Amino acid sequence: MRCRLENMKKPAPTPGPGRPVKKARPKTPAPTLQAQQKRAPGQPTKYKPEYCAGIIEYLADGHSLVSYAATIGVNVASFLNWEATHPEFFAAKSLALQLSQKWWETKAMENLVTHEGVKFSQSLWIFVVKNRFGYRDVREQEHSGPGGTPIQIAKLSATERDARHAEVKRLLAAHDRVAKPD
Repeated sequence: MRCRLENMKKPAPTPGPGRPVKKARPKTPAPTLQAQQKRAPGQPTKYKPEYCAGIIEYLADGHSLVSYAATIGVNVASFLNWEATHPEFFAAKSLALQLSQKWWETKAMENLVTHEGVKFSQSLWIFVVKNRFGYRDVREQEHSGPGGTPIQIAKLSATERDARHAEVKRLLAAHDRVAKPD
């Protein structure tokens, strides 16, 4: 797109002596959904059937969807449109993602034992698989009552609550006295 100076918007003049104040024109309402559907379609799709084989081949070497989109000159968001209208592309993309993950997992298994001259960054590999394939460090914690039974939650009366609150205060004060001897 070319930019020409005469096409650029100029700031509106401020009202002053001898300048009339212009009334704002009413805004045109946004087109309705029916009007939008009647419009002529925009730019034709860049989809080509050979992209199915291309995405599989490209991602099988460990590359990403974003990298493939850049290689063929489209925005990665176009893939979502293509998936919706071309089931064969959806299937190819799904397989390609699996092959990309397989490539990264294979690289890790090949380099579990470091050989002389082999440079393998474990931290880089961990970073990649966590961010690209959803790997997570999972720590599960389960809370339960005695013997694995559910924890019982009881409502306390105001008197019971106040008594427990006073007991906690007393224990904290006793702890502070022990922790800070005179």
